[in-house]
Amino acid sequence: MPGFESMRPHQLMYNLFMLHMSDIEKDCLEYVTGSVARKFLSKYPSLGEKVGNVIGSDSSWTEQMSKGNLIKPSKSMIQVAKVLEVVFNEYHTKNTLRKTPGVMKNVRDILVSKLQNIIDIPVEVLECMVRTRTFIRLNSMNKQLMDKVISTKNKIKKFVS
Repeated sequence: MPGFESMRPHQLMYNLFMLHMSDIEKDCLEYVTGSVARKFLSKYPSLGEKVGNVIGSDSSWTEQMSKGNLIKPSKSMIQVAKVLEVVFNEYHTKNTLRKTPGVMKNVRDILVSKLQNIIDIPVEVLECMVRTRTFIRLNSMNKQLMDKVISTKNKIKKFVS
């Protein structure tokens, strides 16, 4: 497969099609994207809308859990988040982060180039999405590391006692 930076639009669409997400992952994507949209909602009202508590089989987790303060992101925000997920996972290897300088800027630049003339979301919103996604990965990596340390300590305790 060619480098992600040189990926053509049809290859990107294929990767998006192949992006299988569980219902929980879709709900998480909507929730996190909604939190980013909330930060910019007063400046860019088209990013999403406030939702009340909606009960029904067609309603999302965000709609069901909201008491009027959660934001349901627009369809274009969800599309950007899905493209970001593909770009992010292609740029970084599975469950790691590249250790080169400027990883957030690099992911943002790739994302902007992939979305050019397709979806019009302000760059500052894209930067916030990239930053949020990077911190989610970093927190996940830290949790895995802490779980490993605790497991090792427990093994040492069993061995010593």
